[in-house]
Amino acid sequence: MGGSHGGYIGAWLATGCTSKYPSEEPRKLKSQSESPGDRCPFAGLILINPVTDLTLLLCNSDIPEWATNEAGLPLAGDFSKLTTAKQYDELWVRSPIRAAPMARRRLLILVGLEDRRVPPLNGIRFSQSISGIAPKLLCFPGEGHALDGVRAQHALVVAITRFLHGINFQPATSNNDLN
Repeated sequence: MGGSHGGYIGAWLATGCTSKYPSEEPRKLKSQSESPGDRCPFAGLILINPVTDLTLLLCNSDIPEWATNEAGLPLAGDFSKLTTAKQYDELWVRSPIRAAPMARRRLLILVGLEDRRVPPLNGIRFSQSISGIAPKLLCFPGEGHALDGVRAQHALVVAITRFLHGINFQPATSNNDLN
């Protein structure tokens, strides 16, 4: 389970890509029909207001410098100006959404529709871009990045509990289970 940047990492895990740098991504698959998403070690992932498209963050977030930093680009002082096409491509290549069709694990994606930090379209478009599985997408009107309203918190607990039950999640019962 990961929110915001944790959702960014979770989205990469869901696609089976182990690196946001394509040149470092292993190319060998066992068969033509195998997807990198088949390599994900988790039965399911929960993404809360996940960063999935750095290009959207650059133009629509209150922290655009986070997107350029994540893409390894130098910080620009004035984010109101468009970046170069090459920089825009770098942002796209470092975005999990480019690999979304490879996702092969069950996903619960939770999105606050009033989020100014991570534009809601990050989670929504990621959900729409996945093929082969049907992610569960829940949108919360009136909720921002924290999803901290009373109704949202209740809905989160219910949705997460149902999701974990659906993937037969077994919590660790001792420290030995964590190793």
